[in-house]
Amino acid sequence: MKIGIVGAGLVGSLLSIFLKRRGYDVVVNEKRKDPRTLAHTEGRSINLVLAHRGLAALEKLGLREEMLQFCVPLKGRMVHYIDGHTHFQPYGKEGEAINSISRKLLNEKLLDVAEKTGVEILFEKETQELSDAVDFTIGADGFGSQVRQKQVQANLTHEEITVLAHGYKELTIPADNKGQWQLEKHALHIWPREQFMLIALPNIDGSFTCTLFLQLEGPQSFQSTDSLKAFKHFIQTQFPDVYPLLTQLDKDFQNNPVSKLMYMQCWPWLGKNSVIIGDAAHAIVPFYGQGMNAGFEDCHILYELLESDSFVEALEKYQHSRKPNTDAICQLSLENFIEMRDKVADKGFQEIKKLSNQLAELYPKKWIPQYSQVTFTDIPYAEAKVNGEKQTKVLKKIISLPGYDENWVNNPTFKEQVSSILADFFS
Repeated sequence: MKIGIVGAGLVGSLLSIFLKRRGYDVVVNEKRKDPRTLAHTEGRSINLVLAHRGLAALEKLGLREEMLQFCVPLKGRMVHYIDGHTHFQPYGKEGEAINSISRKLLNEKLLDVAEKTGVEILFEKETQELSDAVDFTIGADGFGSQVRQKQVQANLTHEEITVLAHGYKELTIPADNKGQWQLEKHALHIWPREQFMLIALPNIDGSFTCTLFLQLEGPQSFQSTDSLKAFKHFIQTQFPDVYPLLTQLDKDFQNNPVSKLMYMQCWPWLGKNSVIIGDAAHAIVPFYGQGMNAGFEDCHILYELLESDSFVEALEKYQHSRKPNTDAICQLSLENFIEMRDKVADKGFQEIKKLSNQLAELYPKKWIPQYSQVTFTDIPYAEAKVNGEKQTKVLKKIISLPGYDENWVNNPTFKEQVSSILADFFS
């Protein structure tokens, strides 16, 4: 069987390696230019977060350690308040971190490995040219997937696209004159401002890629800041501590477009002689850092299914097992947007987070915070979502107990009350 993959992005290139390892004849078609021939500033430069699920897929191919060389580990969120003070919120236990990596760099490395594995990759080629030359087509061609569109047009797949009221624009904090980071490099930086926010992720060259998430229209929006003067005034007013570091602001304003935030859900993924994977099947918003990780997990799961099942049987199991989980991470990502732009600066939210971390220390095998389940384990997304909802009820119940304070662990009577509440949860 000759399998054609449409899309030589992250998921397409990783999947081609997995399928080649399973003995399939694989050819990849990509309508864009080879990213390895483009300058650093061309194409999509936004950096990504590589977490447990993505690393597990790379580990299966023996690529984990090689890719980690190009990552900057992030141990938590650094929250920046408008008055200039900061607050660090660890992501998980000691030693747990997510990893910031350049999309372009990771893509280039995976393409190199795919070619060395024997995958044929054709750039600047249209989808139709591939479909006529292969036995089966896999669409790994992202949000605007042509493979999915063909399935939709043939009434084999139904899709729903949702556009958010917010959009985003990329900005840059360059390295200082010694090539060093101008903010703490082992953190994801967030400037939460309730209805909008700025985030910054470090790059290995000492720079930070910043992303401004802002409403498209309204009094505080991209529409109301569509001149350079208005935009600079907005940044200086809302993010005064970072404004002096954004020394390329004029250039970034002119060159980096405002992009829309959208997510897409569809079903089924399997067509007549085609299937979709990654963002082509379940594009989500970026606020849990799981888009790439979910796509990599798709590839990993399909690879495992192909060990014992026929190709079509594996695809059937893949779509039915993954759909509830990708629906769950879609919802969790939307909820995390509200958390990042609004709740992280809230004292009540911080109190709940602190309590959850205390319980994780006391009961490491029984209490794993939802964020840790999603980011640092391979617990299915749908299961992590349900677990997190149950945990939130327990946390709110404990905090509402009369006399609660963060030093409750040193109060035997209070600790007994907490143990009684947890007994039901643990059972």
